[in-house]
Amino acid sequence: MFKYEGDDKTKPTDMRFLDFQIVRVASPVIDLSYFLYCCADKQVLKDFDFILQAYHSSLTDFLTELGCDAEAVFPFKKLKEHWKQYGKYGLIISLFLLKISLCDSNEAPDLMETAEKGEDFTESFKLKIQNEDVYNERIKNVYLHFAEKFFKPSEALRESTVIQDIFLNEIYVYDKIFPLFQKFQTDKGVDDSFQSVPRCYGTFTSKSREVVILENLKSKGYELWTYKKPLTRNHINLVVKEYGKLHAISVALKEQQPEQFQKVIDGYVDIWTKFVETSDISSVFEKLVKEIYDLLKSEMSEQDSQKWLSFQRQVRFVMTDLAQNVDGLKVVTHGDCWNNNFMYQHTNDNKDLVSKVAILDWQNSKYSSPVFDLSYFLFSCISDEDIDDMDTILEDYYKSFTGFLKRLGSNFGNEYSLERFLEEWRKYSKNGILQALLPLKLSFSEEDDIPDIAKTVESGQDVAKAFLVDIKNKTGFKNRKSGYALWEKRTPMTRKHITMVVEAYGKFHAISVAMKDQKPEKFQQLLDSLEKFEANHPHIQHLFRRTLEEVYDLLKDELNEDILQKWKNLKDNLESDTHKVKENFSGLQVITHGDCWNNNFMFYVDDETNLPTKVSILDWQLSKLSSPIYDLSYFLFACISEDDLKDFDAVLQTYYESFSNHLRKMGSDPEALKHINMVVEAYGKFHAISVAMKDQEPEKYQQLIDSFKTFSENGINVKRLFGKTLEEVYNLLKGELNEDILDKWGNFKGNLESGLEEVRENFSGLQVITHGDCWNNNFMFHIDVRCVVPEPDLARGNQGESPGASTN
Repeated sequence: MFKYEGDDKTKPTDMRFLDFQIVRVASPVIDLSYFLYCCADKQVLKDFDFILQAYHSSLTDFLTELGCDAEAVFPFKKLKEHWKQYGKYGLIISLFLLKISLCDSNEAPDLMETAEKGEDFTESFKLKIQNEDVYNERIKNVYLHFAEKFFKPSEALRESTVIQDIFLNEIYVYDKIFPLFQKFQTDKGVDDSFQSVPRCYGTFTSKSREVVILENLKSKGYELWTYKKPLTRNHINLVVKEYGKLHAISVALKEQQPEQFQKVIDGYVDIWTKFVETSDISSVFEKLVKEIYDLLKSEMSEQDSQKWLSFQRQVRFVMTDLAQNVDGLKVVTHGDCWNNNFMYQHTNDNKDLVSKVAILDWQNSKYSSPVFDLSYFLFSCISDEDIDDMDTILEDYYKSFTGFLKRLGSNFGNEYSLERFLEEWRKYSKNGILQALLPLKLSFSEEDDIPDIAKTVESGQDVAKAFLVDIKNKTGFKNRKSGYALWEKRTPMTRKHITMVVEAYGKFHAISVAMKDQKPEKFQQLLDSLEKFEANHPHIQHLFRRTLEEVYDLLKDELNEDILQKWKNLKDNLESDTHKVKENFSGLQVITHGDCWNNNFMFYVDDETNLPTKVSILDWQLSKLSSPIYDLSYFLFACISEDDLKDFDAVLQTYYESFSNHLRKMGSDPEALKHINMVVEAYGKFHAISVAMKDQEPEKYQQLIDSFKTFSENGINVKRLFGKTLEEVYNLLKGELNEDILDKWGNFKGNLESGLEEVRENFSGLQVITHGDCWNNNFMFHIDVRCVVPEPDLARGNQGESPGASTN
């Protein structure tokens, strides 16, 4: 509040600060920038340097009076550094408070009323500005001042590249092209006109910078699409429709107002051609095409490989002759058509229901083939599924283009047939393929590797060299078309991600068990083709031991003696434990993934819920026959969070339910297989005793044999019993089996006596003492009541526990 002498409000004599509710410790520039950008007009901001100096003089004088070394505490140079760093705070606040200042007093937000209603207080600030022209002028002045003072461009970059032309070209589009297009549409009275660009509040140029001030699209609900994921079909359709309208305006305007149209076209600068002529960007694209060929050649057919290699030889032709000498239809193009240059407004926050699009970044706009826009956009943004429907998408573009032409009063669509358009597509879409490669590559580079063009130029290198970055996330790049993305490897996975992987592992492991149960020979063929990874190789052992030592040293001050001793025992017994696992394993075995760390999983995330809906498991080089626990423990201990470790039993239960449910779907019973595996393993051990005893103690073994009573089939007329049973089965199934199988069954029944004789009298092979009466009722199992399946569970091998209680 200010105190004045008399009625002259331009000459205050004193003042008081009010409202200290948001006082805090921060840079003094927080106060200063907030105050100046909210309260000063254009004329005052012109004296900014004087005002800043006045503030600093007041600060240093009072510091000196308080007994401080003012120059040591906060020199003027430091104040200017602070302004550059923190002045944006005042800029942002001004955008918000100026809106309140210029709204009608009746619409000023009542925060108390909002709070009492239990509403979101931010809703109170969605105000209608009564005088938009005044607001726009104030905001423009504030932004231009900030840009003029603190956006310092690289002089080397401006002098040695086309960077200035790039920004001037965009200013030209907003100052000349769009106003002409808008007026033409208005004069024609068309509804649903092309409006898919942000509103421009003003432009500014000086010797050292160019500024374009655009509306804040986020405040109207627009948002960018995740650039690592392809667009949905709804988004594709909307952009294609708007491109059709944009391109149609050029054709109709040229036809109906040729002189005025030619005048604005002559003001264009062909940025791309100048960039190609003044840099070695062609070699960058040649290297990029080769890099992608090397990345994908193992997945290409021989024919596709040859086409891609041929495309590499055409790079310079596409970038020069094809791009610069268009002999077909030409229109005003967008020019920079990758994913990040579109913002979308969605209906009811449903990201599948897109209602509007805003097309951004017009620096590369030029007069050229519409196919350049369309192909660049589609090849950089389309999904694998939608690219298969490319013909329909191109027809949709053509319908939008010709339909809007008619509404603008042009008959050009009658002579520009769909066949002619598709012919031009086949000719010029190579340019779009090439242009799409670079933004796709940069999307899958690490953030630290994104090119710093200014730094490259200032070091004396060709600006094109800034784009020579490696594709770090090669798997992500290869899978980009599918919309999958890697999890951030430094962060534990969420419970939803953990559950998804655990369930996938359960299904995958179940396939091995079901296949071994139902098609054992084919399963064995798979196993024979797997190469074995030797975890007990000396180098691997050394690596593991060294890692265990590092973890021990890292945590020894935080863990108690008991845990530390267990860790030490694990390290000391590493070699023997690994050998035991390899040589003496006797539990469930499946084909495993083997390489289960964070970076070997890609997730498809639903944009509406932001939750993963699919997982893709990568890198199977270490796959082998082993316990499913290998996969499960490796994955969980590598990726799980501390909170989810506390719920470990529930995670294991999730795995088991997925495993057992998938087994049932494939026709195998997990509980029955548990019993069967246990009996089969027990028979294996029992029969092995006979072989070992016969080999090592043959006399004692023979004594055992001699004491057996021979079971005679004739003694109880077993042949008749077997024959009758075979006859009953034959009669039961003859209506369901084909003639060939029935003939075999009849032969088996007819040769029963000779078959039994051959088994009993003429057997020549491995012989052991057998159980002999192997039906269901001759086995009793000890049940672990915790999981209602026979011991051991999936996490333990069969340790041969003594018999316990039986169950039916």
